[in-house]
Amino acid sequence: MFEKIRRSMENFFDPFCRIFFPIIPIWVTPNRLTIARLIGVPFLIYILWQGWYISSLVLFITLALTDMFDGALARGRNMITEFGTLLDPISDKILIASASLILLIKVDLTLAILIVGLDLIVLILSGVGKLIGHKLNLKANIWGKTKLTLQVIGIGLIFLGFILNLMWLHDVAIYVLWAAVAFAIVSIIKNGA
Repeated sequence: MFEKIRRSMENFFDPFCRIFFPIIPIWVTPNRLTIARLIGVPFLIYILWQGWYISSLVLFITLALTDMFDGALARGRNMITEFGTLLDPISDKILIASASLILLIKVDLTLAILIVGLDLIVLILSGVGKLIGHKLNLKANIWGKTKLTLQVIGIGLIFLGFILNLMWLHDVAIYVLWAAVAFAIVSIIKNGA
């Protein structure tokens, strides 16, 4: 059932992304998009720390979109690699954890610690599993993709709250992010982490 939902999500997003394939040069590979996302994170941290919320929102959305495109590009151009399968979820966690930590410190410290902590648990357990020879399934599943989507929405609402000076958006974001925490826990359980 969950595989069917995962395919449905891919069937929804991939055709949208394929519209842009003709203008994406062949040298832009899925792995390069993933690496670009990682390289962009320190810049995001810096401009968030400075309180430049409009610029940081634009950069955050751009980096989040690379996640949507790298998977579609890998499937569409038959460029799925083990490196990309491993690095993509790690770069997602680093992007979300960085933005969450800096933004949520200003809104809800407990939630910030929980979101970053869950991502660290996954990374630590997968590292330990690899050391003892147990291969954990780090491929994205429907639970993890839903968690990531909710985190992006929640973080976006926090950005908008700061930009528009509408602090009630932070309250909405907190509910969305608590839902993301629930999906993160289910994702960890389903992946065997």
